[in-house]
Amino acid sequence: MKIVVKRRGHNQEFDPKKLYASIYAACITLRMREGQAELIADNVTKDVTDDLSHHHQVDSKELVLIVVRYLEQYNSDAAYLYKTHRDIS
Repeated sequence: MKIVVKRRGHNQEFDPKKLYASIYAACITLRMREGQAELIADNVTKDVTDDLSHHHQVDSKELVLIVVRYLEQYNSDAAYLYKTHRDIS
């Protein structure tokens, strides 16, 4: 079980479905086709999950940077949205 240490200090179990949904949302916000958004979200979720297999715990800020690093390989605009949406909301 992977643990994410959230911004306010509490712990939450890593949920790949939640990660997928947030990546998918960033892609859809860019008016990307659903199939393309699904493919990117699936690939990035797999990449991040594999990367996290080396960690028992990850800070939420570090997790965002890991996601952005992989997402940039597929779509830099989606990566930017993913990285900055917490600053806006």
